Amino acid sequence: MKGVQATRFRDSVLAMRAYTPNSDDSACVCARLRRGARALTLLYDETLAPAGLTVAQFSLLRHIERLGPIGVQALARATGHERSTLARTLRPLERAAWIDIRRGTDRRRREACLTDAGRATLERADPL
Repeated sequence: MKGVQATRFRDSVLAMRAYTPNSDDSACVCARLRRGARALTLLYDETLAPAGLTVAQFSLLRHIERLGPIGVQALARATGHERSTLARTLRPLERAAWIDIRRGTDRRRREACLTDAGRATLERADPL
């Protein structure tokens, strides 16, 4: 990391320390890892904001792009999401017209497909 990104990361870590009482005194590895993950998520969310994305949304769009039209259950397995959590995360992507949720070959199966607008959004996010 260089320049602005390093500064943002440092600021994110400092913000998380301020948010977490006695953060330097925590001997709990799990708490430290979770705090670091939140700081990293905050950094990525701030970086992706100009493209209108969060890191969770970016990750899902990238998975759908790479895996092609994919069943929602298969996408949940590929990303480590529970189906209900994935459905809540996919809704804003569908409302933004970045993905389509279509019926699969089996009427019970639903597939997520990246739209042209979704591809354009990923392209805008790439240089970030």
